[in-house]
Amino acid sequence: MQERPPKKEPSVREERSLEGLMSCHSISEENVRWLPNGFVLNNEWTIQSLVRKNSYSQEYSGKNLKSDKPVSIRLTRAKRHQHSWLAMDIGVSSKMTGKEHFATIYDFGHHGNYHYVVGEQIGPTLAELCKENPKKRFSETTVFLIGIDMIEAIRSLHQNGFLHRNIRPSNFVVGSRSRTVRKLYIRNFGTCRAYCTDDGEVYPPRTTTHFHGDHVYSSADCLRRRECGRKDDFWSVLYIMIKMAVGHLPWESVVDPIQMAEMKETIANEQLLNGCPQEMDIIRRHVSSLNYYSCPDYSGMIEVLDEGLLRRGANRQSKLDWELSND
Repeated sequence: MQERPPKKEPSVREERSLEGLMSCHSISEENVRWLPNGFVLNNEWTIQSLVRKNSYSQEYSGKNLKSDKPVSIRLTRAKRHQHSWLAMDIGVSSKMTGKEHFATIYDFGHHGNYHYVVGEQIGPTLAELCKENPKKRFSETTVFLIGIDMIEAIRSLHQNGFLHRNIRPSNFVVGSRSRTVRKLYIRNFGTCRAYCTDDGEVYPPRTTTHFHGDHVYSSADCLRRRECGRKDDFWSVLYIMIKMAVGHLPWESVVDPIQMAEMKETIANEQLLNGCPQEMDIIRRHVSSLNYYSCPDYSGMIEVLDEGLLRRGANRQSKLDWELSND
């Protein structure tokens, strides 16, 4: 049984949500909701607007009944084959709660046919923010700042013994308040896997595995169902940065995963990084040098992006594209 995170009584003195960011990704179709507006979970959490959904989960805005503090509530269908996925998601979320780049978890449990997780209110996903950008891509400064946050988040996860294995834009969100709207939070830990012992010894790779993740952002090795390592999370980071920088990836129209893996293995660097800043090729070369057992140079990759910011007259405090659009 998973240990619950300590209760954190919400404060009514928290800053108000940034309504512009929060309203831009709400869903209006009431007929697709699993639970109605005003429904109360565990005598403590009121469900409000449906924010986003997919085939297996729905996310709502909500509030604490006692304090009115806004929260995020995620519902997942309680299907038997998903129990291990849900246990991993709750286990990692509970272990990482409140750490930098990880949302605080207040409560979790089940109601009827659904599992629920209640956490601090979050804003749009990286995928939603990019889609809402008129150019469908971000400035180099924003791409570098996103990259730094992604590397920091994944480093923390790796240091706690887990691979994510499903790094993609929809699994990063920004905060919902003025003091957190600049920060990326990593989420959705159901596909995580422990890759090392408590002493840090890396487990030997399995000969074959099931695929986990998004074909577009997964590494070629993962697409071929080889054991994922720390390097594979960073292939996904690189692909996200390319997508955010130029608006597309060369293999997005490819359907067959093996054909997609072959394209990722054989594509010329000039074609892969066409239109991208040179700093991303430095990161590509580093990730290419890693094997299953290698420890990525997290600090070195962050340093490359920090230096890239300075060369463009920017820094860690420079405004992100979605901040500029809300000015």
